[in-house]
Amino acid sequence: MNVNVKWDNVPSSRWAQGHIDAEATRLERHLPTDANLHLRVAQEGQKYRTKVHVHALGRDWVALGDGENLWAGISAAFDKILRKLGEFKSTQKNRIHRNMRGQNSLFL
Repeated sequence: MNVNVKWDNVPSSRWAQGHIDAEATRLERHLPTDANLHLRVAQEGQKYRTKVHVHALGRDWVALGDGENLWAGISAAFDKILRKLGEFKSTQKNRIHRNMRGQNSLFL
């Protein structure tokens, strides 16, 4: 997975990069192909806001997360994108099974 990180008003650190790599690995397990991940981490007042943008499964997926600290903001954004991907995959699977059920009844 190609990961691009943009830091706005936040100094980059090795510790944050390690956390981002761990979250990207968790996300990568849910994607069937290589994907491009763009991450924007910003501090706005006392909040840390993170925007995750992934191009995968023929779509652009965007999620925003915020938190009281850097880790909470990053984790919230990744949790939201994983939830969106899970809902999409579940919907697709249900659609496939519903279509197959109709075809199988023709052969009975």
